[in-house]
Amino acid sequence: MRIILSTCLLMLLSATVSAQSASEKIDAYLTASEKAGLFSGSVLVVEKNNVILNKGYGYKDVLAKTRNDSNTIYQVGSITKQFTAAIILKLEEQKKLEIKNKLSKYFPDFPNADRITLEHLLTHTSGIFDILRDTSLSSQMPTTREKIFAALKEKPLDFEPGTSYRYSSSGYIILGHIIEQLTGKRYEQVIREQILIPLQMNNTGFDFKNLKHPDKSVGYNFIADGRGFKSPMTDSTFSFSAGALYSTLADLDKWNQAIQNGKVLKKSSLKKAFTPRLEGYGLGWQIKSIANKPVIGHTGSIAGFKSYNILLPESNTRIILLSNFSSFNEAKAAKDLISILTDQPYELPKEGNEVKVDEEVLRQYVGEYQSTPASSIKIRLENGQLKGQVTGQPELELFAKSEKDFFLKVADVQLEFVRNEKGAVEKLIIYQGGRARTGIKVK
Repeated sequence: MRIILSTCLLMLLSATVSAQSASEKIDAYLTASEKAGLFSGSVLVVEKNNVILNKGYGYKDVLAKTRNDSNTIYQVGSITKQFTAAIILKLEEQKKLEIKNKLSKYFPDFPNADRITLEHLLTHTSGIFDILRDTSLSSQMPTTREKIFAALKEKPLDFEPGTSYRYSSSGYIILGHIIEQLTGKRYEQVIREQILIPLQMNNTGFDFKNLKHPDKSVGYNFIADGRGFKSPMTDSTFSFSAGALYSTLADLDKWNQAIQNGKVLKKSSLKKAFTPRLEGYGLGWQIKSIANKPVIGHTGSIAGFKSYNILLPESNTRIILLSNFSSFNEAKAAKDLISILTDQPYELPKEGNEVKVDEEVLRQYVGEYQSTPASSIKIRLENGQLKGQVTGQPELELFAKSEKDFFLKVADVQLEFVRNEKGAVEKLIIYQGGRARTGIKVK
């Protein structure tokens, strides 16, 4: 008996030490990310129902000098799609629709409605133009279904429905209006009655712009040198059922547990939701591999905010990343946190790492680089320090990794100056969030 008790005690102590070690490593990683100017937000990590970390980093409000904590409220962007998809599946369980139904059953006048199914809308395979790419509509102003539909009706399909994948929030906006049509209630009311109230998600809602709460965070484009550059706020009528939700770590974890425990959807519906279609997208969930581990989750991105809601089924782990910093690289952070939890290699974010570049070389980079007809990047040199400013954005310092490669300390952005065959600097390439933008030198 003593041997059995001793063995059990050693196992418990081993598990505790392991959890503490993971907690310390994750905390060190996120603290380093904050110091490097790469993160401001809150993080929850739960492994086998043991809380590994539940903490805030950076500022909730830079001007007021109030810091983020575990209760801070953030916009969560496209994590909203998980909730919209869940209601569609609940309506299917209630025999009020089938995801194989055609869009024409609900909106017969919508272009190509006979060729598009609800499943196409759920899986981003409808080919419908993404309204977020429409520059004629302001995301900051209230809008209506009529305006959104009118704008969408003018756009041709990106591809034949069901043949390809292209992420489109338009599909989820349409699904929100189908929910309203079938229930006779506002979309937000349906989510509140069927999910938020039953799960006691008391700090979750939709109209973030008008939310009055001491835990509400301010969304920033940049946070640097003790200053925060606020991001314009997206109106909830624009992001609607594709991205208007705001929430907290605790509330989203209630959602995750309810999903896992079958309190939201039947097993058959959950199986549909977690079955990957094209590009690994299910029904409101992204199914992929991160750090060589299977992951079910969804990212969120809306002006001033980034988020990632993650389930690791193999280890029964839940990770929630919420940030009020739009340049936060949530995908890299997720990979590194999972690497920490699974004893895989990772690197702590570092401040600096710059090299010295001769001032005569830096002077050759000075000028204006046109990226679009309405936007350019101005580069100037001051006291040996290269500085860059995108149209309408604050000026930021550039730090050299090599003679031609530079980076920002306040955001995960890399810059490369490119010379022509004669050796003259002709363009600037900006790398951010997996995308590249080129500016041609004009001055």
